[in-house]
Order: sequence, then C-alpha cells, then structure tokens
Amino acid sequence: MTNLADKYRPKQFAELWQGLDTPVIEAITLELSQGILSGPLLVRSPYGGGKTSLVRLIGLRAACLKTDDGSCEPCLACKPCTSITRALASRPLVINEYGYGEIDCTRTPAGDILRLIQEEKMISKRLWSPGGMEKKVLALDEFGRLSISDQKKFLKILETGGIHLVLCVADEDKIDEAVADRCLVRHLSLPSTDQCVFHIQRIVKSEGRTISANAARHLAQRCGNVPRDTLLTLSDAMIFAKDSIDLTAAEKALTMRSKGVAA
Repeated sequence: MTNLADKYRPKQFAELWQGLDTPVIEAITLELSQGILSGPLLVRSPYGGGKTSLVRLIGLRAACLKTDDGSCEPCLACKPCTSITRALASRPLVINEYGYGEIDCTRTPAGDILRLIQEEKMISKRLWSPGGMEKKVLALDEFGRLSISDQKKFLKILETGGIHLVLCVADEDKIDEAVADRCLVRHLSLPSTDQCVFHIQRIVKSEGRTISANAARHLAQRCGNVPRDTLLTLSDAMIFAKDSIDLTAAEKALTMRSKGVAA
C-alpha cells in the first residue's frame, strides 16, 4: 500500500491544503517573498494539520538560492534545496550544511537539543554554506510534548537568537507561558471540507484513478478535515477500489482504520 501522506507531502506553499490565502500562510509567504524571516515562531495546529510541512517549506525557502524573483516558493532545483530535500528523507535531520534541520523532541532529550544548538552557534561560517537568507532554521517538532520544566530551558536560546527556531506544537499541548511570550505564535487552522475534496481529487487523479465528490467529501468529513488522516485513509480506500473510489470503498477504509486494523 502506498502511503499517500508521505508521497504527496507539499513541496510548495501552494500545495498546502489550507491555501495561500489562509492568514498564517499568507503572512509567512509575504515575508519570505521579501527576504524576511521573522521569529522565533511557535506554530500550532491539530495533529496531522500540516505544521511540519509548513515549517519544512520555510526552511527550504530560507536556504534557497533563488531569491531575486520575489517568490515565496523554494525552487527545489538549487544545491541547498536538493541537499535538504534528500536529507529530509531520513529524519531526524541535524542542521545540514545549508542551514536547515528538524528534531523530534519526543526522541531527543532537551539537554541534547540545547547542546546541539550551542554547537551550531559556534560553528564558523567557513564550515557552513548559507543559502539565500543566510539564516539557520531549526524546527523542534513535538515541542509541546516536553515537560514545562524542559520547555523553560529554551528561554535563553529564544532570547539570544543565533538560530531561527520554529517550535511545532499540537493544539492539545500545554506550552509554558514565558516560552510563548518570546515567540510569534501562529495557529494553522485545518482546511475546509471543500479544500480537502479538491486535494483528494487532485491526488487520486495523479494516481490514475477517480473518486466521486460524495466519496471524497465523506472521507474528509469523517477524518475531521485533517490532511494526514484523510490521506492515510485514502491510501486504504484504494485497496478496495481498482479504478474508481466510491462511498463503499471509502466506508470500508474508515471502518478498518477505526478498528485499528490499518497500519
């Protein structure tokens, strides 16, 4: 079974399911198109809502060498873009030579993360080939899973800068108030059902199949309009449909996942 959530992870801001006119995405892309990278950022969204995809695009655009066209999109062709894209295939990614990295806070102790950040701040520029914005971007995924006492350990780093930190936090997570106060908080809302239907149909078409609008809408709504959950369920629905995915195939996939059968 093909994992559509991985296969179709957005490679451009325009591919984010929420759309470029979503206030959070619009604000970030407008700044990036002007060569501005504000922060540190604290990005909130429900689990599977697209915050990791958003942050990766920020890192790619900050490193991209194509900075003279006024675009917010990474070119995906220059050396920094291709190097970071390859490196992201094997998470977690420590900051690479072009200045982007991401760390899963559920797998790396807070003390180790802080040591890494201090080491990166000490690295001389001769060991670093900066991209277009000449800023290192480090995404701390699942930051909200850290204890409040561990979160407080990052206060000094957030105040002193040196590395552009992006804290990825689920809506359900508790965040230390002092940490939040030192960040630009951005809430990435879930896409609408209509936006989900558009992307479901786009992806199914790319797979050489079809899906009815009713089946796509049913999938999106039952998955709470969460992009990752919707795509994982869509992957299962394709098992039950050879050419066209209908309501029956969609419901079988939903039932299978709700009973914990699907991987």
